[in-house]
Amino acid sequence: MIQFDQLQQQVLAVLQANPPKNLVLRDCVGAVLAEPILATVDLPPFDNSAMDGYAVRAADVTNLPVTLRVVGVSSAGHPADCTVGAAEAARILTGAVMVQGADTVVRVEDTQPAASPHSPDTQSLDTQSPDTQSLDTHSPDTHSPEMQISEAPSEFVVITAAPAPGANIRRAGEAA
Repeated sequence: MIQFDQLQQQVLAVLQANPPKNLVLRDCVGAVLAEPILATVDLPPFDNSAMDGYAVRAADVTNLPVTLRVVGVSSAGHPADCTVGAAEAARILTGAVMVQGADTVVRVEDTQPAASPHSPDTQSLDTQSPDTQSLDTHSPDTHSPEMQISEAPSEFVVITAAPAPGANIRRAGEAA
């Protein structure tokens, strides 16, 4: 009995590639490219969100849960006109341009709306940076219903789980 590797070598030794043909696009179904084709522009042309959630700075979501102030919304075709700073987040929808200042997207499933950073169920987070005064921690024993992106925006959002820095972002020119 012949081994698979030997049979494969024998078959490949007798095969010859067909010469390349120039075809119009409608005749290309089932055809194989003779050489790579490179796009002349990046698609997507900008960094965008791979899912609905909140654009944040990864440095702000290392100690969880944490409450961030919502400063804007970015949706497909309508980029946010804000910059995410320390202790801030921006709502972002799938395909929307990344918000300036943000480097990570937290899934909406990993968030909860918050009425205030100083409500009874939050406590101040001792940080070393003076520009994070509004950064707060949400106590883990209070849970509100999971936030849906269609709800009216809350002034604050509690981040309950965070991905790695740079997660959930589709970079300009990145293959799907």
